[in-house]
Amino acid sequence: MKILYYAITDSGKERKENQDRYIVPSESPVSGISEITELPAIFAVFDGMGGEEHGGEAAQIALEAVKRISDYNSCDLKRMNHIINNVLCRYMKENGIERMGTTSAFLKIKDEMAVACNVGDSSTYRFSEGRVYKLTESHSMNLGAKRVLTQHLGIPQEEMILEPYGCRCDFRKGDVFLLCTDGLTDMVEEKRIFEIIAASEFESMGQSLIDEALKNGGKDNVSVMLLEVEA
Repeated sequence: MKILYYAITDSGKERKENQDRYIVPSESPVSGISEITELPAIFAVFDGMGGEEHGGEAAQIALEAVKRISDYNSCDLKRMNHIINNVLCRYMKENGIERMGTTSAFLKIKDEMAVACNVGDSSTYRFSEGRVYKLTESHSMNLGAKRVLTQHLGIPQEEMILEPYGCRCDFRKGDVFLLCTDGLTDMVEEKRIFEIIAASEFESMGQSLIDEALKNGGKDNVSVMLLEVEA
C-alpha cells in the first residue's frame, strides 16, 4: 500500500498569526508530495481558538501531546483526543489561563480501512469514483449571526463531557482524502470544494482550494491536507 500526501497552510488575509497546525507521518514539515508505505499512519489538522494570544499555542500543545504518546500510530483516535484535552486543561490550570482550545480532525490509514475522528468543526472527506463521503461531524451551532463550537479540545471535565465523533470506511486505489480547517469550509461552499477536487490533478488540488478560499475573502487561517491512495 502506498499513500501520497501533502499539506498546505496559509494565514489568510485578515489574521496576523497562523494558528493552524498539522501532523503527518514524516518528522519534518511537508515540502511537496511525500509518500508512505508503512501502515498504520496518522494524519491530523488542528485549528487553534481562544483569541490571538492562545489559539496557536493550544494547537501546538495538541500536536506535541500526540507526538509524546508512545507508538501513537496504534492509539485509538477517540482516546487520543481525550489525552490532548487533559493536557490542555492541565496547562490552562497551571498557567492561569481562563480559556484556550483547538479543534481536531484525525485520519488513520490502516490496511484497506480508514478511521476518522474529530472534535469541533475541522473536516475530513473521502472522494471515491466520483462520489463524496464526509467522515466528520461539525460540533457547532448558530447563535444569532454567530456560529459557536459546541465541542473543542480544552474543555474541563466539570464543564462538559467531551464526545469526539468517529467513523470508519474502506478505500480503494485512486481515492483521495481531504482534511481541512474551517478556514476552507467557511469560505468555500462544499459543492465548490467537490468541483475543484474533481477538476484538479492531485498535486494542484491543495493550492487550488487555498486560492479559492483567499479569493472569497480569506477571513481565517486555512489549512488543507490531501492524501491519495496510489496502490
